[in-house]
Amino acid sequence: MRIGIESSVLRVSRAGSAVYTENLISHLQNVCGDHRLFLYGFGRQGERTPGRRLESVVRDTVWMHLGLPLRVWRDRIDVFHATAFSAPLALPCRSVLTVLDLTFVKYPGWFDHRWFYFYTRAMLPILARRVDRIVTISECSKRDLMECYGLPGAKIRIIPPAVDHELFHGRHDQRSVEAARERFGLPGKYILSVGTLEPRKNFSLLVESFALLRKWKIDDYRLVIAGEKGWKYDQIFRTVRDLGLEDEVRFLGYVPTEDLPLLYRGAELFVYPSLYEGFGVPILEAMACGCPVVASDRASIPEVCGAAGILVAPEDRDDVAEAMGRVLSDPSLADAMRVRGRERAEGFRWETSARALLLLYEECARS
Repeated sequence: MRIGIESSVLRVSRAGSAVYTENLISHLQNVCGDHRLFLYGFGRQGERTPGRRLESVVRDTVWMHLGLPLRVWRDRIDVFHATAFSAPLALPCRSVLTVLDLTFVKYPGWFDHRWFYFYTRAMLPILARRVDRIVTISECSKRDLMECYGLPGAKIRIIPPAVDHELFHGRHDQRSVEAARERFGLPGKYILSVGTLEPRKNFSLLVESFALLRKWKIDDYRLVIAGEKGWKYDQIFRTVRDLGLEDEVRFLGYVPTEDLPLLYRGAELFVYPSLYEGFGVPILEAMACGCPVVASDRASIPEVCGAAGILVAPEDRDDVAEAMGRVLSDPSLADAMRVRGRERAEGFRWETSARALLLLYEECARS
């Protein structure tokens, strides 16, 4: 079987969709046997989505709907997989489309990428009906696809993300953790959160909950947030200033994946108060590293946490603060959460997801 994969997201992003695609392709190459993989992509290496100009968007759209189908036909592809919400309207083969979540449909006010919003809102309902199968990453996202577009459940396959087993489950000595602490200027005790600075990550409420924690005399911790600036993030910094926490909240910006395990291992607690997620990979990363997790009870996040983390109402700063305080003040609870978290994270492996994707390709080719 000749499998075509549209991999442009690897060039224009380093967010969750790119990590998901990159890991699936890497592990597919290990399990595909006699099948052949063909990768297709546009854009320049290092080009980033937020800064793309209109002419780049037009060029990429023309390539997607005209140039790409011609190349797929030339290469005699049997199954083509579009990995990031968009696919050619016409293809000479069976097709699979990845839709990680429907945030832009359910909560459009959280975005400011107007072209992406209007293009995807117009095209995705058409593409969802034209492709043979859709890949998504959680039961929550599957339900959203069925409700928003009236799709049959049999058309949608859940293939969850995972974490790099060697990187996140591997043991790091205390010397490496302390070296990272010094390199990033981290405090002795800190609460960690990871994610792009954007409205749905709910960092403003996290800062407010952290302020409450300090009022309750649990004040020997600092808050560390790792993630690059996305959009509509001014409110986060404003909240820090208004609460006088400039010296207590540290923003690290983008942190390379290879450094994240050291941040998780140095943290006393990981908090993920997101309002909506298709999955929530940082939760798995933290659990794999043995860091206790407090997370939102919304969308797909309870699926990821299972019984290993503490779930909270993300609109209730008191609820978030109380859960944080409970873990930080009870070492036996924190230790039990570390054990449960590692066991939970062990159940998500990229090789398993890659094999599930290969079976889906084979099913499409036979249909």
